[in-house]
Amino acid sequence: MNKNFTLKVFLLFVAAVFTGLTLSAQNAVNFTVNNAEQCLPGHSFTFTNSSTGTFASYSWNFGDNTTSTVATPPAKIYAQSGDYNVTLIGTDASGNTSTIVKKVTVHPLPVMNFAVYNGGTVGSTYNFVSQASINAGLISINAWNFGDNTVDTGANVNKVFASAGTYPVKLKGITLAGCVDSVTKNIVVAAAPPSNTNNAVSFTVNDSAQCINVNSYSFTNSSTGNFASYSWNFGDGTSSTLQTPPTKVYAQSGDYNITLVGTDFSGKTYTIVKKVTVNPLPVMNFAVYNGGTAGSTYNFVSQGTINAGLISINAWNFGDNTVDTGANVNKVFASAGTYPVRLKGITLAGCADSVTQNIVVAAGLPIVIPPPPAPPTNSFRASFTINDSLQCITGNSFTFTNTTPIIGGEVYLWELGDNVTTRTTRDANFTYTTPGHYIVKLRVVRNGDTAIITQQVSVYPKPTVNFRILEKQSNGKAYTFIDSSFVSFGNPTYFWDLGDGTTSTMINPTKEYAGAGTNYTIKLVVTNTEGCADSLSKTITTCPKITSTDFTIQSTSVCENGNSFNFTNTSVATTTGGSIVSYRWILGDGSIATTQNIANKTYDSAGDYNVKLIVTNTLGTCTVTDSIAKKITVFPKPKVGYVLYLNTALQNIVAGDTLEICNNGGTPGGGHDFQYISNSTLKRGQMLYNWDFGTTNLTYREGNNTFVNPRIIFQQNGLFPVELKVTSLEGCVDSFTHYVNIIDLGNPNFTVTDGPRQAYQLPLITAQMTTVPPAGNFTYRWTTNASPIGPVTYTNHTTPFVFDRRIAGVTQNVSLTISSRTGCSVTRTRNFSSLVQPMIANLSATFGFFDPTTGRPQYNVTAVGLVNEMDNISLTSTLNMGEGSPIVRNNNSAQTALVPTGITPFTYTSSFPDDTATISFRVINNNGNLDTIRTLRIPVYATPHAKIGINIVPRATPLGSDVYRVSDISTIAFGDLLSFERRFTIQTRNGLNILNEWVYVFPPGVSSASLPDFDIALAPGSYTFHVMLAYIQTNPTRMIDLAKSVANASYDPGTGTGTGYTAFGTNNNGNGTGNPPTIIVNANGGIASNSITEVPITVHPNPAVSYVNLRYAAKRTDNVTINIYNNTGVLLKTQRELITFSGFQTTRVNVSSLLPGTYIVQVINANGSKRIGSATFLKQ
Repeated sequence: MNKNFTLKVFLLFVAAVFTGLTLSAQNAVNFTVNNAEQCLPGHSFTFTNSSTGTFASYSWNFGDNTTSTVATPPAKIYAQSGDYNVTLIGTDASGNTSTIVKKVTVHPLPVMNFAVYNGGTVGSTYNFVSQASINAGLISINAWNFGDNTVDTGANVNKVFASAGTYPVKLKGITLAGCVDSVTKNIVVAAAPPSNTNNAVSFTVNDSAQCINVNSYSFTNSSTGNFASYSWNFGDGTSSTLQTPPTKVYAQSGDYNITLVGTDFSGKTYTIVKKVTVNPLPVMNFAVYNGGTAGSTYNFVSQGTINAGLISINAWNFGDNTVDTGANVNKVFASAGTYPVRLKGITLAGCADSVTQNIVVAAGLPIVIPPPPAPPTNSFRASFTINDSLQCITGNSFTFTNTTPIIGGEVYLWELGDNVTTRTTRDANFTYTTPGHYIVKLRVVRNGDTAIITQQVSVYPKPTVNFRILEKQSNGKAYTFIDSSFVSFGNPTYFWDLGDGTTSTMINPTKEYAGAGTNYTIKLVVTNTEGCADSLSKTITTCPKITSTDFTIQSTSVCENGNSFNFTNTSVATTTGGSIVSYRWILGDGSIATTQNIANKTYDSAGDYNVKLIVTNTLGTCTVTDSIAKKITVFPKPKVGYVLYLNTALQNIVAGDTLEICNNGGTPGGGHDFQYISNSTLKRGQMLYNWDFGTTNLTYREGNNTFVNPRIIFQQNGLFPVELKVTSLEGCVDSFTHYVNIIDLGNPNFTVTDGPRQAYQLPLITAQMTTVPPAGNFTYRWTTNASPIGPVTYTNHTTPFVFDRRIAGVTQNVSLTISSRTGCSVTRTRNFSSLVQPMIANLSATFGFFDPTTGRPQYNVTAVGLVNEMDNISLTSTLNMGEGSPIVRNNNSAQTALVPTGITPFTYTSSFPDDTATISFRVINNNGNLDTIRTLRIPVYATPHAKIGINIVPRATPLGSDVYRVSDISTIAFGDLLSFERRFTIQTRNGLNILNEWVYVFPPGVSSASLPDFDIALAPGSYTFHVMLAYIQTNPTRMIDLAKSVANASYDPGTGTGTGYTAFGTNNNGNGTGNPPTIIVNANGGIASNSITEVPITVHPNPAVSYVNLRYAAKRTDNVTINIYNNTGVLLKTQRELITFSGFQTTRVNVSSLLPGTYIVQVINANGSKRIGSATFLKQ
């Protein structure tokens, strides 16, 4: 012991006691988790801070890039499944930190699915194969519920259903972590066919779950029965047709469905599927936190991963002869040094891998170790050292150096542990020939006393290196090197030199070389845990590459009828490795093709065919072929037929033909007994029958619509397609149809009516069936005694029988006889009386004129009625003009026209709605009271009688000028004067010269009361005052050209005389009591101000198709701009107009280029200073 160190510790202790020094406990962070492993849906992790000591702050990192700085964070929910390292760092007031890491796991749900093979009927074996997957972890339980109160567990289970029906089969998957999901599918179980075979396929596997680095699967065919051939599919694109295939080694980890298909000598196939699992190795790594010196705590955290499954054991070897297990462990090293810390991961499947890191431990405070007890005074100790106690078998050489003190008289005996070799020298050297652990013993004898010491040495074996090259995969594709080395001790590591400057440390690397025709030397070095190594080299020569050999099939199984297969080659050769020069298709029916693709391949008969594609790639003298085979199935179609016994009599049945049965007046269906017997056949398999008798109104005497030989009675008459559809279990369908027509012609009905005619001609008679006959082929024979026309026969009941009625004075009738081709017939006769309907040859009205005094309209009307009858005629006509009493006339002459006479032009005295009167003319044939009515609509409205009123107000001025007040005193017989446009033109003239002119235009509906007083500042005798009033019809539905009224008036102030007006008093001007605007006269006599009142513009027609007419008011001095906008204010069209007179203007605008919608039209003067008006219109 170091006495100085002991003294220092003792003195420090004494100083602490006597000076009151307090040694505070070290700060340490820690936390707990409510549950470290939870399922993805519904999980919630609660982290409770259980740190000791005093910390100024905390920092949490939850492993998914989210953090927190509170002491105890809120509950954490992760978005994805996986392992998350949760780190808590505490920082004290001095800035010192303490860290702890714990792992939590969010387990994913399984994704459940399953496939069903074989089965199909009651009593047959259904093979249910789980196809569940999970992105991490293992599905530990596959629980099946078959929907018939039976259950089972396992990834691959068999089930026999006891009865036919549809069963909801549910597969529930439960992972090792307890996470659950399920899937349900409806399985249809058909009735069991007759048993005709004892064949059954089966096989066993040596071990269904193996590790990737040592996997080797042996499949033993244990099928029973007689099979013509077998087909194996190993789930990785490889296959075999041997009864028992060779040993299978998989290049990648994963689950593989092994499918065995056996085909018997009749072509029927039997299938079984079993799953094998190639478990991956874990990829080990670890992190180290805290520690740093001897005596401090190192936190070791496993970072091992695996792409499928779980790492169940994390085994730690700390390099100082101490071990531990767990994903997160703590370790305190006793002394400084470099320690090779190794973490070995072992999965649930037993697959292992390891990783070693050198951990440097610095010196800490010395550890005091008490001295060993003193030896007896009469004894001594033996000791020796070993140059290296751990060596590999190759080149091992142990040197044992005796360090026992030499006093004299010592005798030495070495026992080297192999039970053979001894030495008597002071030191010893030895080389072991066999690996193992050996106890080396040194015995020293001195003066009768003996001292013995033993130490262990270890001789580790070297690996036996070997590997193989998968020649099939090297054939133009990537090479896979499979390690087959034997390592008897420790976990090996691998180093591959792949010959082209690249290396790999994988167990079974895959390498794709860039070139072809090149030699590469492949070297594998295998080193065990203790560093013992060996190597092996092999040489390969690369050939041109076929990246992939494959083809697609449009459908792998089709029915025999219309079968057609398209085989599309998808093989690919690398651009640097030659090119595919040939294709050879072996199509399974003896035919061979060499095209790249096969289109519309048909097979002559049903069966299973193996289609094989052989692809050849060349480069120089190196030729590489690769092939792939796939199976297709052509299912046989049924050949359908049946025979019919009608009332026990065999019928001759031909497909598509019709069997007719006459049943006039009988009970519906006739009570006939139909016995159908199927003679359908199918090359193999079971047939399902479906009868369709064209109606559900029938009675089954035997069976039902799925019976092989049903027996029925129809309960109704009619045409029935009887179809037998036969379907194989694979869905191939054929059918046979014939027709049964049970005919009951019943009591057909038809009508007899007058047909089309012309004036002064006898009527046409039309006989037309009104009842629809039963379905079938019938003839329709028509006869009549009203016409010399003979019998007429049709084949369509919708064709009418049309004839002239030429025979009078007898009972008139029409007969119809309906007959079937088998002799069923029925006749129906109808009597009829043919009356003649009168005709109106003419009804017209022409406009005469407007009465010059009253303005009322006058019309001339012409009405002519006609009839053609063989007997005496008696006609009555009534003409109604829409106003006043009707005009009635009678005419009893034979076959003459009725023309109402003595009708003078008719003058209307009142108005009508919409300015329209309706004239009606009715002619009655009193022989049967048949009548004909025709109507005629005519426009009826009155025209105004224009009259002008002028009041002259003399002014006593030096000029003697006057003020003129103009008024409209026009009248109208009926209607509204405001429905017309009124235009005033007012002038002062000097002879024929116009000194001043005013134009006032009042549109329909606007009063003319706003006319101003006209103050004429001219000397009497130098001018005359003239007024013209025009009433103008602007309604497009009226006769505009016939509806005008104009009045003219003038007054000469020099003579005091005038014409054409009526004088009125100041208070009787009809212009209101407001202050009329003053007209300012320019020096040259022009109008200075605008005297036209602005009014809204009108649009016609509205809606518009190709154009609109705009009506608006403008002065002669104005030029206007017309703008059209859409409903969002975008200007679409502009048109400019030159105004040649003051007053209302009408402008036509083309809008045919506008899309349908609503538009705004705006009229402004040319300089944009005044908006004259705007309106909206609709474009269709």
